Amino acid sequence: MNPFENKALRTFCGCETTDFNAAFEYTFNPSTKVLSVLDTSTFPAGQTFQAMNIWVIDSDGNEQSKKIATSDGNTTFDLSENFNTNEGFTITANVVSSTRKTITLTVRRVGLALNSGEGSINQEN
Repeated sequence: MNPFENKALRTFCGCETTDFNAAFEYTFNPSTKVLSVLDTSTFPAGQTFQAMNIWVIDSDGNEQSKKIATSDGNTTFDLSENFNTNEGFTITANVVSSTRKTITLTVRRVGLALNSGEGSINQEN
């Protein structure tokens, strides 16, 4: 006897994978305190980009989050208010494929080197 209906969970993975290459590029402008994030993930045949969920967290625990819903899409974060960029911050992105597999990428201490922040991160197979 099942205490709840679990048919919807049969195709749910929610697990980390190496089936695709998750990646993003970021640029932080220390003058305007605007962070831009661009999805650069690539997928093999049979899988496509579903979403990228992004969290930006400062050293005080302040957090902002956004979602990119299209492949090669981008988003911006305004970190000028209620966000401490002086001590660097963390960007975490969770990339979800059309087969519901995920890869999580994290960049720490953004904005500390030479008072600027720019780069890319990827997970390659």
